[in-house]
Amino acid sequence: MIKGIGPRLAERIVGKFKEDTFNVIEQTPERLLEVSGIGMDRTGRITKAWQEQKQVKEIMVFLHGHGVSTNLAVKIYKTYGDKSLETVQQNPYQLERDIYGVGFKTADRIARALGLAVDHPSRIEAGVVFALNEMVNEGHVFVPKEMLGQRAIELLEVQTDLISPALDRLAQEDRIRADTIPLNNKMPEKDNPAVGETAGVYGSSVIYLTPLYFGEKGVAERLKTLARTFSPARAVNQTLFTDEHLSDEQRSAIQMALTHPVSVLTGGPGTGKTTCLKALITALETQGMKYALASPTGRAAKRLSEATGRSARTIHRLLEYSPIEGFKHNDENPLDLDFLVVDEASMLDLLLTNNLLKAVRPGTRVLFVGDVDQLPSVGAGDVLRDLIDSNVVPVTRLNTIFRQAVHSKIITNAHLINQGKLPVFSQGEGDFFLFPAEDAAAAADWVIQIVTERIPQKFGFDPVQDIQVMAPIYRGPAGVIALNDRLQEKLNPPATSKPERRLFGTVLRLGDKVMQTQNNYDKDVYNGDIGFIRSMDVIEQTLTVDFDGRLAAFDWSEADQLSLAYVISVHKAQGSE
Repeated sequence: MIKGIGPRLAERIVGKFKEDTFNVIEQTPERLLEVSGIGMDRTGRITKAWQEQKQVKEIMVFLHGHGVSTNLAVKIYKTYGDKSLETVQQNPYQLERDIYGVGFKTADRIARALGLAVDHPSRIEAGVVFALNEMVNEGHVFVPKEMLGQRAIELLEVQTDLISPALDRLAQEDRIRADTIPLNNKMPEKDNPAVGETAGVYGSSVIYLTPLYFGEKGVAERLKTLARTFSPARAVNQTLFTDEHLSDEQRSAIQMALTHPVSVLTGGPGTGKTTCLKALITALETQGMKYALASPTGRAAKRLSEATGRSARTIHRLLEYSPIEGFKHNDENPLDLDFLVVDEASMLDLLLTNNLLKAVRPGTRVLFVGDVDQLPSVGAGDVLRDLIDSNVVPVTRLNTIFRQAVHSKIITNAHLINQGKLPVFSQGEGDFFLFPAEDAAAAADWVIQIVTERIPQKFGFDPVQDIQVMAPIYRGPAGVIALNDRLQEKLNPPATSKPERRLFGTVLRLGDKVMQTQNNYDKDVYNGDIGFIRSMDVIEQTLTVDFDGRLAAFDWSEADQLSLAYVISVHKAQGSE
């Protein structure tokens, strides 16, 4: 906590003064000079830092006594300040609501240590919300009431009759909303991992977190309003689309986008979505129309900009998001545009789509572009697929794989797999290979050898900058966590010249490849952004990450926003090539 004291110096100070350490620093700081390595300058810094951190001591000691880590304790203090101790003692479950990184189980452990009853209303409410959030984290927008109740009972180990009153209290506080899904609203089996579990719930009550309830209603109503808006189409110069590189499919897609208020362009890799966009941009510029290109993530926006040769922004930047004021562009201050292109629309979650559509004035044409066969968004909702299935807006599907793409087995295999056929593997030359393994440990060994030796030798790629490993699971020998540890050891081994620190269970080292795992609007970095640790200051307890030329500084207490990214999950890889 005290900047100016590293781990070794801390050991020397405590070794010298034992349990009197706090009293010495506070009352007789000049005695610090008795410790080797401490001079007048450092004594002054320690004394000043101690005065700043003195208020934290009580909360820190209390939280440590209940198994809460230093970094988490710092977050709690930053959130509540002098009211930290009072807040934790009165309602430890408040931590789960207010602080990223505090889950129900941590809050519950503190509550139980404080002697809070198992059937305390705060505990039941927190357990219900936690169970609901767990389903939201799996991508669901709502949860059938009976299923939510069952999950909450299993988590809390309490009587069934305590759940309904908790739901009523949460509804009164407007933290949740109940609704009824009509019987004819079927959940597609392929998107529902628990069809048997939810059988019979349609037509009965479902529970939403309040923001998702309004998000879903908002998206539906705004899309209907936009789709109904008649805006006379400008005359389209057909000669723009006689380019021999455009297929009839592509010409039709451009015509649709220019003449409908809202439309969707979808297709797999290599089907020419980008070619379509370039021709559309030419048409918009020829007609003098104001347009914008946007994507849900920084990487996707960068790639869109490179592919089209035009400026593209993240949706957050387009809407001018500020952590204090929210989205500057909204229904009261809409975007001044004739046309909006939203690329990588499979990555749109419900809440971001709602904020985007709020900022689109009636009369602005909107084109959603994306591959409907991609995974659903990381956030709750499956916007692109639902939009296509709604039959409210026209959809063009590109199916033809173009000549230049046919030579890539990655692209042809993507289409084969979608058709239910086996992929074709390269022999010697090519870009799609299979290395068979009998078990996860053998597969992991293959990955390490391929990344650190075979690919660099055969293709000349840099294993850190040019290669990205993806894994479908987190646990096990071939999971994200274990492979990251092994690749970090191989590609960025420890050295005396490289500062490192174990934070939130992960060793972060100078030079490491890392991923941002949550949106941080203050730092202008977002979930899925990948960067490299460029500096670490063990004394000041900060590290700086370079995200594609954008430097972001993190305190130790914020490092749970970062994870190693030598290996990332398939889901997190969405939207990057």
